[in-house]
Amino acid sequence: MTNPADKANIIASDMTFLISVLKLLVLFVLCSSKQSVRYTHKNVFAGTNETVVLNCYRIDKVACAWRISKKAVPSAKESNETDKTYTLHPEGHSLNPKLKSSNIDIIGGNDTRTCKLKIRSFSAADEGIYTCKYLSSGTFTLDKRYNVQLKSLPSNLTIHGLIMKNGRQVVRGVEGTKLTIVCTVKRGRSAVTLRLSTTKVYIQTKNTYRITYSFMPTQKENMQSIVCCANSASLAKPLSVKALLDIQYSPVVKIKCRPTNRKLVLICNPSGNPTNYTFGDWEHWSEFKEHIRTLEGSPDGKLTFLKSNNNKRLHETDGIYKCKASNGMYGTNGHVYQKGTELVHNKVSPIFVNANKPIQFGRYGQKMNLTVCVYNNYGIIQATISKLNEPLYTETSQEIIRTHDIFHDVNVTVPGIKVTFQLTLNKDEDFTDYTIKACNKMGCNKLTVKIASETIHSTVEQSTSNHGIVIVVLVLVNIVIGAGIGVFVRYWKQKIKKRMTTAANVRESEESNDDSVNYNIVENENHQTSSQENKNQILTTVHIIGNEKRYKNTASSVNASVASDNNIKDMDNYDCVYKQSYTTLVVQNRADDENVNLITKQISIYENEHSLGNSAFEVSPEFLQVTSPEDQTLPIYENVNHQTSSQGTHMTKVIDRNGDMRI
Repeated sequence: MTNPADKANIIASDMTFLISVLKLLVLFVLCSSKQSVRYTHKNVFAGTNETVVLNCYRIDKVACAWRISKKAVPSAKESNETDKTYTLHPEGHSLNPKLKSSNIDIIGGNDTRTCKLKIRSFSAADEGIYTCKYLSSGTFTLDKRYNVQLKSLPSNLTIHGLIMKNGRQVVRGVEGTKLTIVCTVKRGRSAVTLRLSTTKVYIQTKNTYRITYSFMPTQKENMQSIVCCANSASLAKPLSVKALLDIQYSPVVKIKCRPTNRKLVLICNPSGNPTNYTFGDWEHWSEFKEHIRTLEGSPDGKLTFLKSNNNKRLHETDGIYKCKASNGMYGTNGHVYQKGTELVHNKVSPIFVNANKPIQFGRYGQKMNLTVCVYNNYGIIQATISKLNEPLYTETSQEIIRTHDIFHDVNVTVPGIKVTFQLTLNKDEDFTDYTIKACNKMGCNKLTVKIASETIHSTVEQSTSNHGIVIVVLVLVNIVIGAGIGVFVRYWKQKIKKRMTTAANVRESEESNDDSVNYNIVENENHQTSSQENKNQILTTVHIIGNEKRYKNTASSVNASVASDNNIKDMDNYDCVYKQSYTTLVVQNRADDENVNLITKQISIYENEHSLGNSAFEVSPEFLQVTSPEDQTLPIYENVNHQTSSQGTHMTKVIDRNGDMRI
């Protein structure tokens, strides 16, 4: 067996053989090149007065030399020649004595493995091509070339369009408008790379002296930084310039609330760029987008509500408030003024809304539901009912609804709670006043509701309905009679006119003959002249003039209504809203132009009076009179309103100049 020493010798012999083969291959390649020259180029940048060392490594101990080709003409100390190219041959470890005063040293020399060239206090006169040459194996010359230049660094790195704002450099843009950022650098002799980045990401990188970036800015980019960098091999560290994005945009508007014990202050708080704002009027809306009023705030965008000792109407300031602000910039919605909204609720006791019915009807011996509507925006309410100051314990339910109330003289929709009490009307004493009390954490409010008999209510409704039907029938009869009279009168006028024309023609014809005959035409003594006809009241046409008015309910006024049974039943289906209208027709006979004017008056009535009592229905007709220039003497009409007893009957008297009364 072979011992370990023999194995090591065999491996060493094999490695020696392989090395020899590799040397032969290298020599073959070198010899086949036939004295070819290989150059290695490298750019070297040196600053003024810097020391530059150029390396030239050799693989064997042979002679070396440096060939220098300067851009400037060499001095006499460096060469006897007049051209800019010369060769330095080191002698041992020293320079040629002729060049001792030069700023160039050669480190190394013949029979060494080092041949470096050192340039001290580099200047523009030292710029040029430095080539290291040495002889290898007698036939091959290996060159290493350096292009040594004075440093010319990239400079003047600039982001274009910079302005100063609050001591900082910014690039200004407008939201929604294209913005282009341009960064440039003055190039040196070395290549430069520009890089553009924002606070979060890199945008672009290019090997050029100019870089651009376009984008559509938004308010999110406002006050973000943008950085442009220039990097080069000749730079010890990259150049950099930084700026901020100043993106102008219309304001985002919010409303701040500052409540105190004595007042409530709403502050319009816009946030935009620029920050100089103008404020418009405030708007007050209901929670269901119904406009209530317009308010003028202070120049700095504040709206103040002072609280008084009487807080019964404090809830009317509830709702949505809108403020408007502008900084001169148009928003993405195309408006120069932007709006902010805020919902305001005051902490007040429950409010019985204006839509409640102060009188409700029930039937003797039956159950009925007494309902009231309460406006409440603070906590849970507790509702109780009492009769003659004695509490009643009855079945009660609550339901969230939408109802109506008066906010600053405007009828608006409000969120409400409908409270229903189930009552049994077994005694006459049950048809009386009931007091409903609603409470929350802020306090209580009361409402009195009267329960009336539905039988009496139906009788009154039927009476008023019949009265309205009678009036309509009378009007129609008068129209028909008037139209008949008008037709009859016109017929007789045309007949008489025809007779008169015929007689006149006969008379004229007879007078033209010699044997003329005289005709005496006797007119009908009963025939009336046109002036006499104008004095008669003839009904030929009817003009209807409608006028709608709405009256507010007060505790001291009593409103009259004329409605049908069907209208009453339809109104009972509404939640806390009881409204109906009636129409009264009044006929006035006029002789002028053979016309009669019919006036229609429509009145809307809310049945939520605090105290109605035994009221009579009252209708006050209005008359429209036109004076004819032909006849200044006209009939005189007097309107007399006659009120009856609690049964609600109504009569209207019209007395003409002759003392005749017409109903």
